[in-house]
Amino acid sequence: MNGILAGTTQFMQIRRPLLLLLTLYLALTANITVAADTNWSVTPEPNWGSQAQANLTQGKRTRGGQFYNLVERHHRYNLSAESQAKYLRYIYTITNSTGLDSGANISIDFDPTYESVELHAVKIHRDNIEIDQIDTDNIQILQRETELDQGLYNGELTLHMLLTDQRVGDRVEVSYTIVGSNPIFNNRVFGWTNLQANVPIGNYFFRLSYPSSKQVNTRLYAGNIVPEEKLADGFTQLTWENHNTKAQKYQSNVPADFNTTTAIQYSEFNQWSDVAAWADPLYQSGELSTDLQDYVESLKSQYTTLDDQIGAAINFVQDEVRYTGINTGIGGYKADDPSDIYQRRFGDCKDKAVLLVAIFKELGVTAHVALVHSSNGKAIKNYLPSPDAFNHMIVYLPDFNNKSYWVDGTVTLQGSRLASLYQGNYHNALVPSQSQAGLVSYQITPDPLPEKEISEKFDLKYNHDAEPTKLTVHSIFRGYEAENLRRIIHRSGMDSLQDNYLEFYLDSYEEIERIEDISAVDDRKTNTITLVERYHIKNAMQYLEDESDAANATFTFNVFAYAINGDLRLPSDTRRRQPLAQYHPIHVKHQIIMTHADGWLIEDDSYAIKNSHFEYLASNTGKSSNALTLNYELKTLTDTVSVADSRDYIRDLENLLDSPYYAITFTFPRAQLSETSFDKQLGLIGNWFRQNIDQLSAQSSSMENY
Repeated sequence: MNGILAGTTQFMQIRRPLLLLLTLYLALTANITVAADTNWSVTPEPNWGSQAQANLTQGKRTRGGQFYNLVERHHRYNLSAESQAKYLRYIYTITNSTGLDSGANISIDFDPTYESVELHAVKIHRDNIEIDQIDTDNIQILQRETELDQGLYNGELTLHMLLTDQRVGDRVEVSYTIVGSNPIFNNRVFGWTNLQANVPIGNYFFRLSYPSSKQVNTRLYAGNIVPEEKLADGFTQLTWENHNTKAQKYQSNVPADFNTTTAIQYSEFNQWSDVAAWADPLYQSGELSTDLQDYVESLKSQYTTLDDQIGAAINFVQDEVRYTGINTGIGGYKADDPSDIYQRRFGDCKDKAVLLVAIFKELGVTAHVALVHSSNGKAIKNYLPSPDAFNHMIVYLPDFNNKSYWVDGTVTLQGSRLASLYQGNYHNALVPSQSQAGLVSYQITPDPLPEKEISEKFDLKYNHDAEPTKLTVHSIFRGYEAENLRRIIHRSGMDSLQDNYLEFYLDSYEEIERIEDISAVDDRKTNTITLVERYHIKNAMQYLEDESDAANATFTFNVFAYAINGDLRLPSDTRRRQPLAQYHPIHVKHQIIMTHADGWLIEDDSYAIKNSHFEYLASNTGKSSNALTLNYELKTLTDTVSVADSRDYIRDLENLLDSPYYAITFTFPRAQLSETSFDKQLGLIGNWFRQNIDQLSAQSSSMENY
C-alpha cells in the first residue's frame, strides 16, 4: 500500500484525480537498491492460518470461468510492527477454458523497505490428488512501478509466479503471508477488508487479531454479519464469515461515496483528533534555507500587495515545482523539508503542501496542511477515525480577508489570486496542526458568474452560395473552465486548439473556413480567458429534398447550443436501483444571434425546467427585428440524485438534452425558383417569408423549437 498521500487501498473503487505532470524526474531512484532475494521465502502454513472451510458446492454461481470456493484473510497485529502479519488464502475451481487464462499466475505486491513475503502453499487439487506448484526457479521478483505515469515512484516489488498444467475442473489453492508494517504508524491497529467481491464466493472469511490490551473499534458496511469474539493467549480475535456471497453490483454513474460492498473497517483511533495528533509531527518543518528565504523576500519586493505575493507563490509551487514523489517506506507519509523541496524543484502533494505553508508563514499568512480524499471525501465523516481515510494533501488558509481558502499545490496553471482560483470541493478535511478541531466539513461556494459563456452570431445571407454567412464566436471561460483551457493551450498550443474548434464546426457546416486566427486574452488575476473566433460558411442553409411536395422547395438553417449539454449525460441504465451522480457544479450560458436583413416574424417564447437538481431556461426573442436571439442557461444544484428522484430527473434530463437544438425552415414556391437564377432565389425567400407569415404560423414545418 502506498502512502496516505500517494493513494490508499480501500473497499471502494477509488477514482484517482488527474495528476498534472509535465515531466518525470526519477534520477534519485538510481541510488535505491533492494536485496530482493531476502524479502521472500517458502514457509509452512502458520498455526493461526488456514482456519476456514471452503464451500465446495459450486452450483451455477460462476464468473469468468472460475468459482471462488473460499477467500480467507487474517490481519494479525502483534506487539511489534515488524511481526505484524496479513495472511491470505484462496481456493477457486476452474469451470471452463476461460478460467485457465484468468488464473494463470500469482502476483503479490509488497514494500521491501518494511515487508517480506512468506509463501505457504500453491497447489492444484485434481481427482483427490494434491499437485505442489511451488517452484523457486519459477518465482520472479519484479519492480513494475505502476504509478510512474502519475509521477509517483513507490518502490514496491511484485513476487510473480506462473502456474503450470492447469486443467478445467481443477481446484487451485494459494496461501501466503505478508509480514511487517510501516514504522510510521507506530504499531497502531487500523485497516479495511472486504467481505464481498465482484464475483460470487462460497465463503468469505476474515479474522482480526490484536493484543487484548488495545481498544479497537469495528464497523460493518452494507451488511449485518455479527462477528464471533474470542480471547486467546492475550489476543482478541474477531471473526466474520459471509457464506454464499453474491457478486457486488453497481449501476453506472453512481456517486463515489455510494457503497453496496459488504466491508469491515477497524481502528484503535477513537477520535479524528487522535489521527490529527499522529499526523502533525510528519509535516513540521525546520528553519528555512537562505535560498528559500531569499525567494520569499523576492516576492515581497516584486509584488506590492499580499494578494499578489500569495498568488505568485501558489503559481510557483504549482507550475515550477513538478509533481514527482519518491514514496518508498515512510516517504509515502512523511513530507520532506521545504528547503530541500525548493532546491530540487519536485515533490508530491504533501511536499508541495508543506512548501506552500512554509512560504505563506514567511509572508505572515496563517496556513496549515490539510488531509483530504481526492474523490471519496463525502463518505469520510461516516468512517471510523483512521489515517487511511485520506489520499491527498492540500493547504488550508482559515482566515484570509475574512474568508477561508483551500489550495491544491498539485494543480497547474490556476489563477493568480486566491479569490479567483478554482478550489476543489473535497467536503471533509483533517488539519493536523489543529488536532482538537477534528474533522472539518466544508463546502465551496460557487462563483455567481457562469464558468462558461458562449455567444455565436450568424449573419445570414440570401445568396448564401455566393456570399458566405459570417459566424463570430465570443467565449468567456472562468474558474475551472479557464484553468482547464489554459492547460490545454500550454500542452498543445493555440494552433491545435483552433484546428480542433474548426473541426467541431465542420460537423455542422461542411463549407466553413476560419478567416483569421483565434484571438485569446488570458487574465490570470481574474482567472478568465476570452476567445474570439471568426468564420465564413458557404451554403449555410440546407436545401431539403421533398418529392411529395411538388409545389414548394424547402430550406433549413440549424443551430445548436452545444455548451448546455456538454457535461451532463444520461446513464446507460436509466431504471435506477442506486443513486445517480451528477457532474456539479455547472453554470453555463449559451447565446445564439441570427441576423437577417428582412427581419423575423417569430413569436417570442421561453421554456424552463426546474427541479431540485438543476435549473434550465431557454428563450427566443426578436419578433419584428433583424436579430433573432436565442438564450440558454443551465445551472446544477446538487451532485447526487436519489433513487426516489431518479425517474423524474432522467425525464427532465432527456428533455434538457433535446432542447438546445433550433431549426428555422423556409418554404418557397418552386414556380418562382424556376423563373429565377439560383443566385437570386434565396433573395426572394425573405420576401415570401414575410408575406406568408400567417400560413407559416399555421404550419408545423415553419419552425421546430425545443
